[in-house]
Formats: sequence, structure tokens, C-alpha cells
Amino acid sequence: MTSPSPSRQLVVIFVALLIVTTVGHRSLPSGITCGSQFSSPNTPLTIPNSGISWANYGIYTCEDPINWLEAEAVAGQDLKFTITVPVIDRFASVRMSAVFIGPGLPALLPEENTGVSNDILQYAADNVMGGVVFKSPQVQTNCDHLHSQEMIDATTVKDGRCDFYEPFGGSNMWVVMDDVITVSESGTYKVAVYEEHGFTAKASFACCDWPEDFLTPYSVPESTCPACGTNSSNPVWSSLYFEHKSMAQFSGFPPIQNCSMSTDIIKYPSKDMCPLLDGNDNNNVQLEKCKLGCNSLGECHSHNVFGGCTHFLDWNVAPKFGDAPVNHVIIFKGDKIKFTAPTGMPHNLFQLPNEISLDQCDFSESSSVAQVGEIFAGYEIAFDVAGIFYFSCTITGHCNAGQRLTVEVKDALDGLKCHRHEEQEKNSDKSVLCQNGQVNARAIDSMAYGSSNANECAEFCTSPTALSFMSGVEAGSCSDIFFKYNPLTYTLKPPNSPADVEVVVFSIKDEFTFCHCHSYEEIACPEEENMNDALYDEHIQEITKFCTGIMMAAKEIAHTIVSNQWKFCTCIILSALIARWTQCIKKLRTQTNAMLELLPHW
Repeated sequence: MTSPSPSRQLVVIFVALLIVTTVGHRSLPSGITCGSQFSSPNTPLTIPNSGISWANYGIYTCEDPINWLEAEAVAGQDLKFTITVPVIDRFASVRMSAVFIGPGLPALLPEENTGVSNDILQYAADNVMGGVVFKSPQVQTNCDHLHSQEMIDATTVKDGRCDFYEPFGGSNMWVVMDDVITVSESGTYKVAVYEEHGFTAKASFACCDWPEDFLTPYSVPESTCPACGTNSSNPVWSSLYFEHKSMAQFSGFPPIQNCSMSTDIIKYPSKDMCPLLDGNDNNNVQLEKCKLGCNSLGECHSHNVFGGCTHFLDWNVAPKFGDAPVNHVIIFKGDKIKFTAPTGMPHNLFQLPNEISLDQCDFSESSSVAQVGEIFAGYEIAFDVAGIFYFSCTITGHCNAGQRLTVEVKDALDGLKCHRHEEQEKNSDKSVLCQNGQVNARAIDSMAYGSSNANECAEFCTSPTALSFMSGVEAGSCSDIFFKYNPLTYTLKPPNSPADVEVVVFSIKDEFTFCHCHSYEEIACPEEENMNDALYDEHIQEITKFCTGIMMAAKEIAHTIVSNQWKFCTCIILSALIARWTQCIKKLRTQTNAMLELLPHW
């Protein structure tokens, strides 16, 4: 694996701050807010659940200086909140205020005594509600103004400011306020957040309790901030907010402005100051030669010993390549894996030292590979050395829920030699799960269904009616008759079948193992060949020499697997792993995936 740069290779020290009880908030919404969207008490940003932690990242301008939020709370509930400002020099003097308005709170004092704007006071008076004003201390050279133990434990004094480092995004923030309000009555509480000296600002408002929940679905609005790159269409909007990493070149908005001294309207970024976002990204289209083979046990493997493929991984709590769940992938030197988070849920990427650490979700000796923003953007790792690598996510609960991946990188020669995968030797007493109205069917020693000899049983789902027309197929599961080893999942098209069928092939003996090798070559169709492209005849000769008597008779599935030119393996044709020469028509190049199977008794 290509080693991450030193800045990304952060060794995680075994402390609760970074590993177990990391202070993390769910974004509300997924993006930066600004403009008029939440600038009125009549259109506040609703906090969906005041029992967990949320964070709003906002831009405050002279035209829209107040950000309004609301939350439901019950009598006696503590609403804990924190306001931070990104560590950006022009915002060093920013001091934020927050006003809580709701039932049971004391009456707000006139503006001259509290500094609260008339708009906020008028809303409280019109609704016959009191309020409590919280202001940032002017002196911010220490962390004495923090009230919650969680923030006290998570912050340090750095460069003369109270600093909080957020490891998921690799971001530093000045903590300008951290407090709590206990409500005496149940009801809806409005919160008005603003820069107390009348300056433009960036600030995040985190509320309302410390438990984290990144999984429960909630209805959350999209940001409509007019500033380009601020909504979820920019997967690294967080980096734009903090003006670092890939978004550093788009920094500067909003410029610092004293709203009481200037009447100039700040223009939103445009043209060169906007990140280039491609909403029609087709770069994830997988080449035929790079498609992985995956089984029902969560193991996927490459068929291309030459490497050079990029495999696109949905890096979620249940990782997937396409629709195939995966926990172990076998690839070759020169391959890449691109980690993405298509669901929009935050995930980071840590490398663990060994299998035991991965199984136990022990991050004490792990190292940071990619942070949340980088995963949202799509983080690519090039694996250029052979070895086994272990990955997981440190966000609370994700590893234990199954977000783990073992990447086994092989040398090309290993793939060309006859070998087997450990996952193939596992014992499985499970039957194939069928939908309502379908039954389990099995076929022994039937090439048409992927079982190539009497030691193999292919199991699949079908309707009772269709089963009655299938030759050599009977109702039942393979495990019922003791075929329960080496389960392998294939997709094939049996004779006279109108559609492809997914089958799981089991063997009857655990010592019966598949030996195979991997190679991949692109062969021109005969009508497209030229003098420099004569692999077709060469491979037909190889098939004739090494695979005599094994070709399937059924015309509809007259398939071929070719022996690779290194002759490391002889071959046997399995219907689940064959290149479809029937698709080799004009302007369609056949991709031969030489997954060569060698059985011990051949």
C-alpha cells in the first residue's frame, strides 16, 4: 500500500478523547447555512432530537446576521450547547452570543442592558416569552469559560486560545462559548445566534446533549446557502468551511466586515472562487476486466493479476462493492480501492496493525488514513506492495456494527500459480434464503447449474412450477444431504432459462478444495482481428489441448474459459466462470476472465 503522507499518518494515542469518547456532532444540515434560510424566528432550523448532539455550521453576514434554531425540550432537561469559530486569522476577534427564548424563562431586559437586538426582543414580547442571554467572554486566552466536562476534557490551550481539535475532519476550532440551560417547562425553545459586536463571522452551534447518533434517520433540510460549494453537492463542504485542504484555494468568504461601519453588500463567490462540482460523475464505471468476484461469505477477489484496477467501495457500516457485501477483498499489486460514503453518513478511515485489533475494534495502535471530508470526496489508496491490510472507522459504534475491511494484496505470480482462498474451505450449514412463493432447489453433478461433478451441489431459488420443468433438479437444500463446504456464489443462465440465476455451489468434503489461477486478457472478435491481435486462435488451441471433453454441450451456454499463457494451471470449465463467446459479435469485444479451476481428481 502506498504510505499516506506524514500529515495523514497520525498515530492515534490510546486516550479516550480520540478513540472511544471522541466529541462528535451530527451535521445539521449536511452543509453550511447562510443567507435568509434560517434568518427569521418564523423559519428556524429545527433540531430533530434534543437528546443527541447536533452541529450547525453557519456564515453570518451583515444582511443576515442572526441564525435561528428551535428545539423541543421537557421540563428539567439540560440543553447543553457549544459555539466554536474556525481557526482562521480574520475571525480571531469574533465573539458569539446566543439567546434562548421559551416558556418559563425570565423576561428579557431592554436592549441597552443586554445588547440583544430589537428583532429578538420583539419576537419574545410578541409571543409573551422570556429568555436567557449567553455571551462569549471577551478574554479567550484560556478554557476557564467552559462548563461541560466533555469539552473541558477535549480542549487544550493552544497559541493563547481555547482550542478544540475535531479528529473526524482534522479541524481546529476556537471554543468561544460552552454552557448549559435547564428548562423549567416543557415546550418549544427558540435559539438566536449572532456575532455580538456586529461583525461578519463563521461559527458552529452545537446542541443539545452529548450522546452521538449518526445512524437514526431524521428529516433534515438541505442547505440553500447562496454561496457556491456550501451544500451537500460538495462532498468536502466541511473543508470549505474551515478553508483548508482541497478547499483552501476558495477561502475568504465572508470577509471580515463591521456591519455598523459599512453599508457595502458582500457579494457571494463566483467563477474562479467556486469549487468545480461535477454532478454527473461517471468515473465510477467499472471496466469489465476489473469486476470482482464475490461469494456469500463476504469475500471478493480480483481476476486480474496485472493490477491497474480501481475498485469502488461503499465505505459504510456494511461495506459493499456494488451490491456485494464485503469484509475481505483479495486484489493484486497496482490495484486501487476508492473509499466513498454515498449515503451521506460520516465515516473516517483508520488502518489497524493486525487481525486481532480489527476483530476487537482496538484502535490503540491504529493510524489515521482519511478523515470524514476526504471520504465524502472519495479517498483512493494505491496498493503497490503485497501484504495484508486492516481498515475500520473510529466513529462510535461503526466498527462493532461491522464496518471492517481486510485487504489482501498479492503479487502477480501468486495469482498465476494454482491456489485456493481460505474462505472457500468454510463449513456452511445454511440454506439459500428464498423469497415468499419460491422454494430451494438443488442439482448435483450438473454443469448447467454450476456443479461440475458428483462432489458438488448447486443450490438456488425457483418457483414450484418452474422446478417441475427442470431436468436433474430436485427440491431441497444442499446442506440437507451433507453438501456444506466451500460455498461459492455464481450467476449463470441455465438451458432454456429466460433469465440469469444466482446459485451457491457447495462441495461434500472439506478436503475437496478448488485450485485456480487468475489472468485477464482482451480478445478481439474474429471479424475484428488483425495481424497484431491473434489471441483468439491461440486460446482456442489451448482449450482444445487442455480442456478436451469438458466443454458444455448446451448451445445456449456454449461458453469458454481460456488457459493463460503461463501454463501455471490446467483448466476445467465451470459454467459460473466462463467468458460468453456468444456475445462476441461485431463491435463487442469479448473479455476473457480466465478463472481456471483445477480439481484434485483431474
